Amino acid sequence: PPRAWRRPSLPRGLLGVWGRFPSPDLPRCLPRPSFPQPQRRAGSRGFGARARAAVQGCGHRRPTCPPQPPRHCLGSFSCPLLCSWTDKNHQKSRWHPGISAHLEKGWKYYNKNPHFSQLLLSLSQHVDESGLSLTLAKEQARAWKDVRLHKTTWLRSEILQRVIQELLVDYYVKAQDTDLTSEDRKFHETLEQRLLVTELTRLLGPSQEREVPPLLGLEKADLLELMPPSEDFVWMRARLPLEVEEQLKKKCFTVLCYHNPSSDLDSETLKAAKVWNLAEVLAGEKQQCQAAKSQQKEQMVLLEKKSATYSQVLLRCLALLQRLLQEHRLKTQSELDRINAQYLEIKCSAMILKLRMEELKILSDTYTTEKVEVHRLIRDRLEGAIRLQEQDMEKSRQVLNTYEVLGEEFDKLVKEYTQLKQATENRRWTLQEFNKAYR
Repeated sequence: PPRAWRRPSLPRGLLGVWGRFPSPDLPRCLPRPSFPQPQRRAGSRGFGARARAAVQGCGHRRPTCPPQPPRHCLGSFSCPLLCSWTDKNHQKSRWHPGISAHLEKGWKYYNKNPHFSQLLLSLSQHVDESGLSLTLAKEQARAWKDVRLHKTTWLRSEILQRVIQELLVDYYVKAQDTDLTSEDRKFHETLEQRLLVTELTRLLGPSQEREVPPLLGLEKADLLELMPPSEDFVWMRARLPLEVEEQLKKKCFTVLCYHNPSSDLDSETLKAAKVWNLAEVLAGEKQQCQAAKSQQKEQMVLLEKKSATYSQVLLRCLALLQRLLQEHRLKTQSELDRINAQYLEIKCSAMILKLRMEELKILSDTYTTEKVEVHRLIRDRLEGAIRLQEQDMEKSRQVLNTYEVLGEEFDKLVKEYTQLKQATENRRWTLQEFNKAYR
């Protein structure tokens, strides 16, 4: 875009207005407190009472007595996420959802600093609702007026240039498909030649401001030689508005058909009437979209607030349920353990009795009466033999006890007797072997 349409170099406070965004030097959303007068009458409510009333009145509902901020105060910053109500003068006021927290903080700060409201009232006489000084606000308004003027001028020139370029493009396309008349060919060639010379002249620029040599050594006098004849230029200039008007009409009809497809079958007169009101219709639809977008933002704020509230309620409910479960479990756990132990004890006793019954059943099937009698006789004999062995063992134990009384000399005699007996046995075996050998 040309230099005239570029964003002007505004102060940092003005940059916040560009695109309707808050200034980086200021908070995004500030409360709208109602400041008391320096000398308030007896019985009137102060800043703290009015702050409490504002806090109670907020919460996305219509408060009975909304606070009325002064005309110029720091608390009247605009914000798209606002609640709204209608005051007694049937004027719609808007309030930020987070105003309660700001007012509570402001009330506490006011109690510590009672002259804070006087300071804000004095500042409100020097700044506007956006936080800018009055002088800077006037300069900003003038700057925006110049920007809109330059923007409108540039858009007109840009639209005209693009329409002329589209005319030339359509001419090239038609020249490839059909044979054009001599007048059309003459018109487009003159227009193209004039446009090309004008563009080259603009690229060369003024000669007195040029410090480098011109492109290809060309001067404006060289370009003027390429201008079409004056008669052709006058004729082309007289026909050009009609062609531009026709091209713009086609574009308007295209936009109308895109916006309302049912208008494609209407006559040109009806289309022209609809195009005449198309700008107002589009502006109304844009306003509706912006209102719907603002309402959607408000609904999103409500949704986030409700989601946070519901989440906290659910967490509290879960904590309560967990506590109840723990208490119920502690109370019933001992009783449950006792019942389980009793059940397991009864079940084990039943299993033991069942095993004993199966054992007795197997024994009754295995051993008959005759086998039992035989086993009883065998047992009696074995018991008699065991008793005899026990008697012999008792006698041997008594003999050993008697020998133990004799002492160590008897042990030596026993060992000597054992050795002699072994030697006798060895010699007897040797004699038997000799006798066998000589036989």
